[in-house]
Amino acid sequence: MARSEVASIDEVALGAFFEDIGKFMQPAFGSSRTMAAAVKSRESDVLPPDGHGGYSHKHALLTDAFFEWMERRNLAFPHGIDSNHVRECAVYHHSPRTPLHWLSAIADRLSAGMDREAGDEVEERKQDDKGWDAFRRVPLESVFRNVNLALGTPKDSFYGVEALTPTAMFPGKINRTGLPDAYARLWEAFGEAFASLCDVSVSVEQFHEGLLALSERFTWAIPSSTVDQPDVSLHDHNRTVAAFAACLYRHHEAHGELGDEKAIKDRERAKFRVVVGDLSGIQSSLFRLKSEGVKGVNRILRARSFLISQICEAAAWKCRRVFGLPPYCLLQGAGGRFQILVPELADVEATVEGLRREIDKWMLDRYVGDLVMSLALSPPLSGADFNQKTFGETQQRIAACVEEAKQRPLASILANSGRGLEESVRRVDFPAAGACPTCGVRPVPADAKGDTQDDIKRCPACADEARWGQTLPKAVAVTWGTEESIGSLLGSVALTVHDRAFEVHTDLNARRAVISGWRLRGREGHGSFPAADRFLANHVPTLQRDDDVHGRYADLSKEAKEVSEEGKVKLLEHLAADAREWLDSQQRFVGRAMLSVVKADVDRLGFVFGHGLGDRISVGRAAQLSRMIDSFFTGYLDHLIRTEFRNTYTVYAGGDDVLLIAPWRDGIRLAARLQDDFGRFVGHNPNITLSAGIEFVSPDEPLNRAVRRAEDRLKRAKADDGLEGAKKVGRNRVCLVVEDPIPWTGGVGSLEWAIERAEWLNGLIREGSLPATFLYKMLSLDSQRREVESGRNPAAANWRARWGYHLARLRERLGAATAQALCADLDELMGGNLSSMSPAAESRRVADLPDPRLPITIAIYRNR
Repeated sequence: MARSEVASIDEVALGAFFEDIGKFMQPAFGSSRTMAAAVKSRESDVLPPDGHGGYSHKHALLTDAFFEWMERRNLAFPHGIDSNHVRECAVYHHSPRTPLHWLSAIADRLSAGMDREAGDEVEERKQDDKGWDAFRRVPLESVFRNVNLALGTPKDSFYGVEALTPTAMFPGKINRTGLPDAYARLWEAFGEAFASLCDVSVSVEQFHEGLLALSERFTWAIPSSTVDQPDVSLHDHNRTVAAFAACLYRHHEAHGELGDEKAIKDRERAKFRVVVGDLSGIQSSLFRLKSEGVKGVNRILRARSFLISQICEAAAWKCRRVFGLPPYCLLQGAGGRFQILVPELADVEATVEGLRREIDKWMLDRYVGDLVMSLALSPPLSGADFNQKTFGETQQRIAACVEEAKQRPLASILANSGRGLEESVRRVDFPAAGACPTCGVRPVPADAKGDTQDDIKRCPACADEARWGQTLPKAVAVTWGTEESIGSLLGSVALTVHDRAFEVHTDLNARRAVISGWRLRGREGHGSFPAADRFLANHVPTLQRDDDVHGRYADLSKEAKEVSEEGKVKLLEHLAADAREWLDSQQRFVGRAMLSVVKADVDRLGFVFGHGLGDRISVGRAAQLSRMIDSFFTGYLDHLIRTEFRNTYTVYAGGDDVLLIAPWRDGIRLAARLQDDFGRFVGHNPNITLSAGIEFVSPDEPLNRAVRRAEDRLKRAKADDGLEGAKKVGRNRVCLVVEDPIPWTGGVGSLEWAIERAEWLNGLIREGSLPATFLYKMLSLDSQRREVESGRNPAAANWRARWGYHLARLRERLGAATAQALCADLDELMGGNLSSMSPAAESRRVADLPDPRLPITIAIYRNR
């Protein structure tokens, strides 16, 4: 292939991405002393002098050794990529020789949010004083450790050097002496995986995405700098360096300046913009159901979250391709929002407006205003705007643009119509087929065909959801192509979003005209599929061999009984029945057949991004923070559910929040486990916490109402209003059963305490020491106590006397030496103070007492 004189944007981006690959090789091999003589001889050419008779930034020579390794292995980049251009852009980033070399050098500093050159040299000498290989024993520090909102002091937390798995992403204490061997093992695994990617025939776009996936898998826990940024992973630094380099290339290309070193080095000129896509109406769209009698509601719900995420995926892809940018420029993409770094160009505003019109039209036609994507464009940004000391302010300016865009939904379409959103939606023409019987708000096309499973004609969105809901539980991969090529793909279900066609695959033996694609990480499929892999939280419970033991499902509906084969997806009725407990002593099931809706998210996350890292915030850190939190919910949570809470529907999980449906007891345990594991995930940093709302619901009750109630509970858990004294802890709480939120842990009054007390009460009932009816009396008396406290019913002031009467009857009934201790424990739970009738004890307010209703209610539900 004839070599072009000027590198392409893909070659520059790859060079920028690989510029620090030597930081992976260096700790794996130890020193440049072991490298090939041909590479060693280039030391004076590749490395800058350190001013003391030697050379600094020795990792750059190891980067050169990586390309020499590729040559020895006969590994090549995809067709159209000149490896020499990539190599030059990579190895000269600390000793630039040409203007294009400066693209990587400038991008490196912008990603770090600082000019690191002088500092690196000083610190390298300091490390040399500790021993030439000191860097090999420096682990990646958790990025969460440096988040500080003045809510407490975090502990030291570091990651082990290993491939990314759901269980590897938890920091802890590290054996530093074993890190060199861990680096060597990891490098060997990376080398084989990278060789496999090079050995298959893929497009340049697929190669970029596959490389990103390999980078995340193998370099997520390697520090990008053991000197000044040991908390930024090599993966997040490299991908943001590539993003900056690609945008610099496009900006200077448009100005005819790719050969102008002075222009490239100018950090005061505005060369960048940020495009943000934000999807609004997700929750209302997820549970948009005409009635609870909707056919196929389970498969529709399980498909909606995935399809909505793919709308964001397609919109982000479309934005990137309009600007001709590689996937590294997608800085963040999770939870219904994406953020893309784009170049500042003369027509950038017109380009984004064109994207708005196209996306708005597609969204309005398909969702009739129910789901809206706001596309925001930041003001022009210079290199100085990405400095650590100014980037926090830059983020606030970007956020203000997003909020402004969200105030004008579908504005690009409605501005020319002279009508507002509500009026435009009301004027939707409904053909003879009428409104969709599933969502009840969108029209059914006149030529709509009935679903193959239930022969119901639906609107396009609901029809796709009903169809995809059958495929998703078996999905192992997703591929993207053009509308023209999509018909050549087998074993899949196709859909077109924003003119980009994609398919979910259950069989990977066929793969032809594909633009890009990704596997579901950890899922087994058939055939060879050279694509990126990603976490995706989409677990649905399936029927297992022993689930119907003792006839657990004998009294369910006819529809539920038809789901009888192992591996079939359970209905909500099954999950509610799974909450019941089998008692051998009574040969029957006990407990309420009920579901829990769990809604949780990270507290103050916007404030964490805006202020939590202070003047240490950089593009690389922000990207890593976003990616890691998303990985916890899409990767670890999905793993936890599949291995320990398999009867849980993942409605959605990603970004920083989750919505789950589970048997009611599992929902409580899962929420508590989630909070505990999230604490470990962030290194027990009290500045980053999780809150949740849990709502119980019968399987025949409207889910959308239960979700709204769970959302209300979540809001109460995150609010300070109306709380006093020790209870005013602010967030990091859970709200269920009762009105007031409670702490997750911390002794009396916490969820941990409530679960323990509920287990104690349940044990008393099961062993016959306490009749279940006694718990109802306790709830009734507690209600009277609260009425007295609030002043609503002064006549109930004798509740304590009646409580003493019931305790006396219980002691008389039990007639055992342990009855006195039991009654004392029950009195402590109720706050009756009958064992200490001093004026001080009597004056204790309800607000100062732990709420007994939660443990009592849980025990009642378990024995009803």
